[in-house]
Amino acid sequence: MAIISLLETHDQHQDTQVVIPAPGEKEGELDYYEVYDVVSKGGLNAFALVPISKQSSLKPLLVFRCTKQGVGQTDGIPSMLNNGEKNIGKSGYDACAEKFEALMRDKNFTGGGKVNVLCYSLGGAHAGYFLREHWEKVKECICFNVVGNDAKVIERLAEQINQLPDNQIPPAFHLHRNLGDWVNVTGQKHMGWGIKHLNTQVHLYEWDVDDLPRPSSYEPTQILSWMNIHGFRPMDVHSEDRVRGKYSTRFRYRYTHSSGPSACDPILDTYKRDRIFEDLRREIGHKVLFNVVNIGYSILEFVLRVLGIDFFKRNL
Repeated sequence: MAIISLLETHDQHQDTQVVIPAPGEKEGELDYYEVYDVVSKGGLNAFALVPISKQSSLKPLLVFRCTKQGVGQTDGIPSMLNNGEKNIGKSGYDACAEKFEALMRDKNFTGGGKVNVLCYSLGGAHAGYFLREHWEKVKECICFNVVGNDAKVIERLAEQINQLPDNQIPPAFHLHRNLGDWVNVTGQKHMGWGIKHLNTQVHLYEWDVDDLPRPSSYEPTQILSWMNIHGFRPMDVHSEDRVRGKYSTRFRYRYTHSSGPSACDPILDTYKRDRIFEDLRREIGHKVLFNVVNIGYSILEFVLRVLGIDFFKRNL
């Protein structure tokens, strides 16, 4: 996921030619993915990956990446605007819906079977819309610090899965989140909520990271603390030879594991559990910042279409 988050998503960009390592079938072995296709429009940015080797045990992988951080990146401003929408990520998914339809019919990508989905941050909202439409073709969905969806999206996903016959196997959901990360209280519900089918696996891992202070409130002064937690991958870092911090362990973290609807639903029912940040996001982020930036971006797009980029290069 860290590699994908650094890649550009322009169709002709050299980053689409990279080779991406992944855990192999046997412990300690490496296998490799290559980029099969890029989906990038309207603020959504995703990579379709396929294993390089035809003998590989890896599943095809559809990866929904986080918000782009630079306005100069391909689709950078729409990516940022997706976070300020009333329903996070909706315009991005709507812009790419036909491309996903074609991609999931493409046996050169799916191999005629199911794919795995991986998502991070804003990518969780896009993945929620994708799962609502294509859950039957997904084996597992793995989420890390993802934003939530509009309640209707998640309720419709759960409704469809719960109607499956008992002998069918629906997607498994594995959600990883760092405690204190604000994105975990965005949206109204998170993927995995409300799924009660006999064969569904919903697992929630909440990571408590040693020596990484959590934001004490939702005030702007806490943004740096939030950013540190949002991008931190606890399993990447450990101390080699000593016990550290508040945990009697050589690692810098501990986690709690919840599984099944009775344990997970109260946590994944995001807005019911904690509505403060989502109300702030909608009242300030959507009604004020989103509308101002969106209007400015629309004007800039119009001017560029009429005059062309060369006009500005000559006159600036």
